[in-house]
Amino acid sequence: MSQKIRLILSFFLSIGFLLFSYWVTNLQFPISGEKAVLGRWETLRGYFWPRERMVTDSVLFVNVAYDKVLIPANDEYRMPMGRKQITDRQKLLQMLQYLKKHNNYKYILLDVFFGDDVSTPWDKELFSTILSMSRMSIPCHGDEVLADRRLMEKAGLADYLTSFSEVDFVKYPYLSDTLKSMPLRMYEDVTGRSINEYGFFFFDGWRLARKSIVLKFDLLADAAYADNGEKIWYNLGTDLLGDSIPEMNYIGDAELYTNPQLTKNKYIVIGAFKGDDTHKTYMGENSGAAINFNAFVSLKEGHHLVSVSLCVILFIVFFILSYLTISKRQLVDILQDASLHYKSKYVHLAIKIGIKLCTWIGYSLFLTFMCIATYVVLGEVYDIFITSTAFYVLGKLVTLTEKFNKKYALWKIKKQ
Repeated sequence: MSQKIRLILSFFLSIGFLLFSYWVTNLQFPISGEKAVLGRWETLRGYFWPRERMVTDSVLFVNVAYDKVLIPANDEYRMPMGRKQITDRQKLLQMLQYLKKHNNYKYILLDVFFGDDVSTPWDKELFSTILSMSRMSIPCHGDEVLADRRLMEKAGLADYLTSFSEVDFVKYPYLSDTLKSMPLRMYEDVTGRSINEYGFFFFDGWRLARKSIVLKFDLLADAAYADNGEKIWYNLGTDLLGDSIPEMNYIGDAELYTNPQLTKNKYIVIGAFKGDDTHKTYMGENSGAAINFNAFVSLKEGHHLVSVSLCVILFIVFFILSYLTISKRQLVDILQDASLHYKSKYVHLAIKIGIKLCTWIGYSLFLTFMCIATYVVLGEVYDIFITSTAFYVLGKLVTLTEKFNKKYALWKIKKQ
């Protein structure tokens, strides 16, 4: 195969690998090891550059984990099956009535599910209040039914998929086959933009986008207080509504009523920041509410957009790897050839270091370094191991093709 044909073939293969990587990234479930790689990187970074729990004055996190009540629960046939613990809907109604009255909030992400397996005396008024409020989204699930079907007007999907190799949270799917996610609905309401599907591709306006991403976790809300002592989230009952707890001889500050600036121009995120609604991520345990809000922040920060820089970097990397695979050469060989053309001792030193590195860095490890670099610099994560597997398969195909060509050439000689 001539040099020119190898270059042309490498060009088209690199485009194919770009499209393949984009398709894999858009899958709703994880099939690679991004979580493990990013988890190890964040652990390593934590020793040298620990990430602080970020506080922003534009967000109010409201914790409902300690505002629970026991109520009768029914199965799918409406038969009693005991009692179930749910968020206190009377307190939730009180909070929403306050927000509706003042109407000074920016947006409400209400991460509390209202399933049809339970009912309370407050449901009718609560659901009517939710439906009457603007700038709000609530969760729904693909395998459960809402208590009031009218709530679908405000609902967005709050599910993520796992795979046989990864059961923890890894990727956030903004679009499913039928429903938009809750963060995507929030993004549409706040910005007027969305993610639109055009066959194989997805766009946000004119920009190429992903419909499923590994979140950057710009905001950490895994503790009530930031590292500087500032409060990150408030408990609904004791902090905001002034609940009395006689056995603790404690009366809450009722800050919702005494601090009129608390909700002004704020994103209000309501959910359980402790308890059973927590999920394992590469950043440690995170609540469902924090994950959903971070998914919105990632949209707002443009982490779902495919940057030109990433496309150029990946194209160059894929082109080099394709050329080396087709040529059945290693980067070491090219570096050794290059050393013959340069006399500078500094260039020779750099090439020598490069040769040493290349002797133990394979495709998988090289692409892993690339994944970390693009995550740190560009805030984007692409598939690693499936891509490296694809290059492995390409290498095997090249070897098999060569063997076939040799056998075919021998067969022709014998036939003559």
